[in-house]
Amino acid sequence: MDGSEVVAHDKLIQGKTGWLNIWGFLIRGLVFIAGWSLYRYYARKFSIAQDKANDNKNFKKTFRISAAFLVFFIYTESVMSWDWIMSVDPHWFSTLFGWYVLAGMLVCGITVIALITIYLKSIGLLPKVNDSHLHDLAKFMFGFSIFWTYLWFSQFMLIWYSNIPRRGHVFCNTY
Repeated sequence: MDGSEVVAHDKLIQGKTGWLNIWGFLIRGLVFIAGWSLYRYYARKFSIAQDKANDNKNFKKTFRISAAFLVFFIYTESVMSWDWIMSVDPHWFSTLFGWYVLAGMLVCGITVIALITIYLKSIGLLPKVNDSHLHDLAKFMFGFSIFWTYLWFSQFMLIWYSNIPRRGHVFCNTY
């Protein structure tokens, strides 16, 4: 059975063909990667200009573009997560998965920042970084780890609860 025959016999996949198709996947992927690349280009450009200038004009530009990109990234990261998983298993769906992936990215990112900071501090390249800074990084890491665990448990609970066999007499009041 090829892919078109599977889709023809599966009502759930037929309902998702408007979203899960090759052209939609490619167009969304290209738009998202183009947006991420544009942000990287302009953030680097404004950062270099700020290093060379004596005013805060480039700082404000960088701040504004970063705030806009944060909203764009949270949306696109969530949608691309759904695309990547639903393309492998189109029967699977979750409203929490985008948040779960974002929380995992935050934990990993903060962990990498903490490890690099500890290393650079140990070789003397960050003399102004003190234990308070490292403690703040650890608190962020812990907080996002708790959020990540909360989302994992919520997803697990939904899957577990949906697989409980239903019995009419358990949920009905009979006298």
